[in-house]
Amino acid sequence: MATVGLLVAAALAFGCGNADAGPEPENTEQESMDGTGILQGNLMTAAEDTQGRAEPDEKADVVMEFPAGSSFLVTGEENGWSRIFYQGQTLFVPHQDLTDASGDGGTELDEELRNSAEEGAVFISSLEKQRGAAQQARIWKIVIIVLVAAVFVTGLISTLKKDKVDKKGQKDRKQN
Repeated sequence: MATVGLLVAAALAFGCGNADAGPEPENTEQESMDGTGILQGNLMTAAEDTQGRAEPDEKADVVMEFPAGSSFLVTGEENGWSRIFYQGQTLFVPHQDLTDASGDGGTELDEELRNSAEEGAVFISSLEKQRGAAQQARIWKIVIIVLVAAVFVTGLISTLKKDKVDKKGQKDRKQN
């Protein structure tokens, strides 16, 4: 479940979440990561319409508006504000506006991610087969070209030899 959470969090963090969230702010920050380079946090959902602010303060600039149901990767908490990582940016939303997203939908999410992984594996397998078939087609094309050239050269040589034999035969007849 932790791996699934990280995959979902990464997808949400890079813009697969709410498409109607508004324009992307210009400033971005790099969140702290563990030694593996994976962003750590919990997946949370907005229980009501909320605002993402630049600082953990009610007076701070509103950077984005989020409708209820938006999902976020919460990377920490400061003074009743949740620090979220959303579309490559660090924002702050009131902690009371969020609920845990890993509740009942966790198994559904696991199943959906498993299905996506299976579909990806089938696609990759199909792509590899297509590439193999294309390579075989190129090889057969070369083989056919070589065979046609060989038949042409053989015919040309045969014709030249026949002409040479015919000329030699005519020359011998003239001498006799």
